[in-house]
Amino acid sequence: MIDELENRIRLAQIHAGEEVVLDHLRKRGLLDGQTTVIPIAKAELQEISTAGRIASLEAEIARLRTERDTWQPTHEHYKGGLYRVIGRGLIEADRSPVVIYDNAMGEIWVRPESDFDQTDPFVRFAPIRRYSK
Repeated sequence: MIDELENRIRLAQIHAGEEVVLDHLRKRGLLDGQTTVIPIAKAELQEISTAGRIASLEAEIARLRTERDTWQPTHEHYKGGLYRVIGRGLIEADRSPVVIYDNAMGEIWVRPESDFDQTDPFVRFAPIRRYSK
């Protein structure tokens, strides 16, 4: 998710750079055809808009990094994956209990409580024991 946002920032910066160059060429009359006249206000609005999008994406990346860095698993899957239980809930249609959990990448799953808490013939998700000092 963070990589995707960083790529969007790079693309926005590249796009903004191209627009600045094209606007410069348009203002100098170096482009022919329909691209020769562009008001300065439009270029300024594009730069402001792009800067705002970049700042917004950078803030989202910072938020996601903080969330990722503070994420702590609560269970280990029998195949080795680490997961955090977000909560328990009910399926609306039949009121059957479920467990809602995620991984460090932010992927979210919902599994029937009986499957999540399974202990026979093996423990599907083992609680991770944390010891405080």
